[in-house]
Amino acid sequence: IGLSYLQLKKYNQAQNYYFKAVKMATEIDDAQQLAYAFQNINYLYQLLGKYLKAYDITYEAVALFRKRNHQRGLAYSLHNLGKLEFRFKKYREALKNFNEAYRIREIMDDSAGMVESLQQIAAVHFRTGQYDLALEKYRELEKTVDPKKHKYLYANILSGIGDVYYRKGQFDLAMQYKSEAMKRYIETVANDKIIDHHISIGKIYLSRSEYDRAEESIAKAYALARQDQLKNHQLDALAAYIELYRTRGDFKTAFSKYETYIQLKENIFNETKKQQIESLRIEYDFKNKEREIQILKNETEIKDLQKNLLLLSLILGTILFFFILIRSIQKSKMNRLLTKQKQDLETAYRELKEMNTKLVKLERKNTAMAMAVTTNHELNQPLTVLQGNFELLMKRVDNDLFSIKERAYIDKINRSIERISAILNKYRESDTFSVDAYDEARQMLVFKEEPESPDREKTP
Repeated sequence: IGLSYLQLKKYNQAQNYYFKAVKMATEIDDAQQLAYAFQNINYLYQLLGKYLKAYDITYEAVALFRKRNHQRGLAYSLHNLGKLEFRFKKYREALKNFNEAYRIREIMDDSAGMVESLQQIAAVHFRTGQYDLALEKYRELEKTVDPKKHKYLYANILSGIGDVYYRKGQFDLAMQYKSEAMKRYIETVANDKIIDHHISIGKIYLSRSEYDRAEESIAKAYALARQDQLKNHQLDALAAYIELYRTRGDFKTAFSKYETYIQLKENIFNETKKQQIESLRIEYDFKNKEREIQILKNETEIKDLQKNLLLLSLILGTILFFFILIRSIQKSKMNRLLTKQKQDLETAYRELKEMNTKLVKLERKNTAMAMAVTTNHELNQPLTVLQGNFELLMKRVDNDLFSIKERAYIDKINRSIERISAILNKYRESDTFSVDAYDEARQMLVFKEEPESPDREKTP
């Protein structure tokens, strides 16, 4: 899916799917698919000109494969990291990574990978002016690669040898290898390479003062570049033209080519700028989308929290309702019992007055203690669950997400839980109580709190 979006130039969608692929490959521990996903992200960033981001993601891939001890993925990522460092002209670091990739591939007997790394090692030596070392590596590659099976790769090797000889001033050998490479590029229809080699051969002719042949070769390169609309190759051909006419002393023609060169360069610059602006716009849209997603996520979390608080309030209301209902039922039962006792006592009031008084007091005490035990038993367990879940909920939710008003609601809930807990503890721990008037028609039980003594063990 990411590749499809890439072909449609919908780069932010492509990036989204590539990172999903990275996440999934990591979860199922599929290192091969992980390497493939990193490769695509690297290519996408380079396509958008974001070479630093490509470097960061490749560096991350190297660390990941090194940690997992996945040698194939590590070698591939080291090679890509070296190519980016080569682009940044960090040749020492690039050479180090290419050499490590080569050693890993050699241990794995990955001949194709070894050739790829060796080719880059030769390129680093060439770029740093170590022509003898570069030539040694290219010669090694020439012996390793089968020219019939790998025509394009073999052509690259021949071209690299030709470049070395050109820099060393051995123009006849340079011409020999560049011409041979050209034949193989023509067989593989590699137009960009054909153009490059027409220019290279033209420069060799120029170095040998064969100006007509140089002009003919450069003209072929320029014509092909215009035909294929390869503007950077057109610039290279124009630069070769300028050097040729300046060497011949034809400054008028050289100046004319220079004007064409400047105009084309400006066109390329403007197009690049447009692409960069489009890339920035895409990145801006992507970041805005990420921000909107985060806002929606925060709003969803707040709504969920509000729902949970509402549910918690309903649970508290239900508990209070049943608490009041139980007390009402118990009180009703006690009143009915007292009424019956009163009727019985009225019949034998005079004979059993003292005994009845003691019995009433004892019955009240037993009833009150039973009510306290029942209340404590019935309410303590749901209160504990409520208190624990409330604390877990508050730990999981960031306190900064609540408004001042919502925090006040939460504090009220917490204080109410603590108050109920304190009341139940008093019921559980008190041994004595008294009956006081609540109003003209009703009475209430008052449990007395006993002072703690050093040798008194608290009830857990």
